[in-house]
Amino acid sequence: MITNDIDINIVKQVVKNYLQADVEIERMKSGSSTYVYCVKFGTQTYYLRVLPEDISFAAEAKAHKIMLEHGINVPSPIYFEHKNSLLNKSIMLTSEIPGCPLDKGSKNKADILIHAGKQLALINSIGVDGFSWVDRSNFIKLTGEKRTFNDYYYDTLYSDIAFLQKYGFDIDKIKLIMDKAYPILETTDAFLVHGDFDISHIYCTECMDEQRHTWMEFAPRATSPAGYYSGIIDFGEIRGSHYLYDLGHFKLHEDFDSFQHLAKGYNNVKNLTADDYIKIDYLALFVGLGRGKYESYRGRIKKQLEILTYIS
Repeated sequence: MITNDIDINIVKQVVKNYLQADVEIERMKSGSSTYVYCVKFGTQTYYLRVLPEDISFAAEAKAHKIMLEHGINVPSPIYFEHKNSLLNKSIMLTSEIPGCPLDKGSKNKADILIHAGKQLALINSIGVDGFSWVDRSNFIKLTGEKRTFNDYYYDTLYSDIAFLQKYGFDIDKIKLIMDKAYPILETTDAFLVHGDFDISHIYCTECMDEQRHTWMEFAPRATSPAGYYSGIIDFGEIRGSHYLYDLGHFKLHEDFDSFQHLAKGYNNVKNLTADDYIKIDYLALFVGLGRGKYESYRGRIKKQLEILTYIS
């Protein structure tokens, strides 16, 4: 988490050095693990991201380039440094995805989710060499820190489950469910996943103006196919995982109708079987258990346990 602010004048100088021109800079409120700045340069809008930790944007920049080659609407990396000399931190300047996040509302929410589902399936088709967090310093290929799914799956699983005992959870029951899930989920192939996929990371070109209670459009319809979908942002949580991980994450966080629309789009690219939907529910619980230290997740964990008890 970010704990200290950066002098915005230094940030402005960093961008000026690259663009060789004066720019307008504004710190964005979004971004809990990355500093994000909106950069106005003439008629263009860019976004500068700065990592607070001693890690690099190399792998993320690589992932963006691969996704763009696959026809996925993500920000284009314009420039990145492993460590900028003025900030002593890694930076990445990207293009803008027009519009606003889908959690602001949209008249075309279903169509946007269907299109996003198609694009998510393409993301989840990109191979990663290994599981778990990607090696941040590797800009040659996407490499996960764990060599096997077993190492990734059980890395913190039992400690995550044990943590919930003090909140009244039946940890023996959860262990049985997750041990049963392992052979169902086990795979030798890791794929790129967003890692934090929900409607706040899906962008669309029209949304509700909360102050005026009117709909605002941010780009011509001709440039925004399938219900004004414009792209997916924020790949700071990328990792190698089961290709259904993002659908599990989404189901844990969003309402059932939203999940159904997203899955419909996903299914148009990668066929989802009845067994896949069971895997998605197991993965939703897997995601929730990893975040059980946060109070807001405990109700979601209980919900998934009820679903999986019924399935079992």
